[in-house]
Amino acid sequence: MVKNIKVFVFKLLFLIIICSFGPVIAYSANVIQNGDFQDGINNWNLYDRAGYSNVSFAIEEYPFTSGNYMFNLHPDVDEYYGLIVYQPLNLTNVANQNIILSMNLSNVYGVTNGQTICAYLAYVTNTNQLIQQKIAAYNNSDITDSTPVTATYTVPFNARKIIGFGLSKEGYGKFLVDDIVLEITSTVGALPVISNVDKNLGHMKLQ
Repeated sequence: MVKNIKVFVFKLLFLIIICSFGPVIAYSANVIQNGDFQDGINNWNLYDRAGYSNVSFAIEEYPFTSGNYMFNLHPDVDEYYGLIVYQPLNLTNVANQNIILSMNLSNVYGVTNGQTICAYLAYVTNTNQLIQQKIAAYNNSDITDSTPVTATYTVPFNARKIIGFGLSKEGYGKFLVDDIVLEITSTVGALPVISNVDKNLGHMKLQ
């Protein structure tokens, strides 16, 4: 079920950690851009294997005609389980720092069993080992309509850089997400522009 999740960052974002980007500033703040999806999927990357037939299907106005837009975590292929969407990050000085994650989830189908939506953090250690860590898994029975959910996580002492945040689908049901906030004290560096991702080989072209 979760075999596709393991490729998150291990292949797609590998080059990010071996490139040097100048630090900007260290502060405690939200490091996610466009977490409310009011700018569509700008700053986010859809994982190719998730199977969205059209990028426009990833964003829904919810409630209808409300003017509020949410990300649809239910791709066209019902049987798909794994990484859905991710945002590259370039955060250093993160060892032992506390992360606070918050977002709103909507359970469109009213699924009560399992934990469909999970959150992952990808980081590289001081020995250049890539780690993908699940930092949150939410009970479907606790989620109704625009339900606020939170999670906390302490970054390990040997973490050198955080390079990505992602959401995965690991069970049944249609869920929408909005207002994603990831707060941490870190040094925020400039991000590369990913112009192309080869979903099979994991090769990236950086601009």
